Amino acid sequence: MIVLDNAADAEQVRPLLPGTRGCRALITSRRPLPDLGAAARYPVPVLAPGDSLELLRATAGAERVAMDIPAVQQIADLLGHLPLALSLIGHHMRDHPAWTLGDYYREPLLTLALEDGVRTALAASDTRLPKGARRLLRLSALHPLEELDAATATALLGKPATVTEYHLATLTTAHLIQRTASGGFQLHPLTHAYAEERICVDEPATHIRQALARLLEHSRGRGATVRLGTRTLHGFRLPMPRQHAEADVEPRLPQQRGAGRVLAA
Repeated sequence: MIVLDNAADAEQVRPLLPGTRGCRALITSRRPLPDLGAAARYPVPVLAPGDSLELLRATAGAERVAMDIPAVQQIADLLGHLPLALSLIGHHMRDHPAWTLGDYYREPLLTLALEDGVRTALAASDTRLPKGARRLLRLSALHPLEELDAATATALLGKPATVTEYHLATLTTAHLIQRTASGGFQLHPLTHAYAEERICVDEPATHIRQALARLLEHSRGRGATVRLGTRTLHGFRLPMPRQHAEADVEPRLPQQRGAGRVLAA
């Protein structure tokens, strides 16, 4: 069997496909690759919580995991149950016994996962996106809740709704954003961390300020407000619209996990 991992498109893998019977090819890709014809396709979701725990046991060691199973489960949740990230962090746990499980929470955890390979995988998909979809991916990191709808994405991007919907469809096809059961959109935790990292590099401060202003106006137009405060992303302090510099109000957005995240000041 030939394994072709993270294929960009059908043209990239077609010359590598076996031409004889008895040899199969297993291709992984963030894209559907419809040009491969009769190939069988299997969507691969993230791991179930129990399987995530087993993978961490296999990589970090059963004793390490047994020290605090609820903490390990929270680590798996923060990693979004992504097998690559779980494997990388599990090996880090095994190789760094001085780290307590609490040392991994949130920022160190996501930073380690990105540095050890997840960033490379995400960047490979990101660089193939159209310019508008890449920009929307980055701007989505400014939203303070875990889920956003098409109207909010339109406000962030500052383009007509039809343009935003096209870019959302592109990001969904590339598996860089997921549809939720309620019809909204959600970034995987590690994709969100990657987008936070890239927006500080790829978007001018003026554009970030303008996007935040549009988000605030959109939220207020829907009878919602957004808390403003200090937020630093990877050493960068995100700018905040000057006209809202004194605002500090509790959000009245739908309650969900992550609702306490603070926008930039």
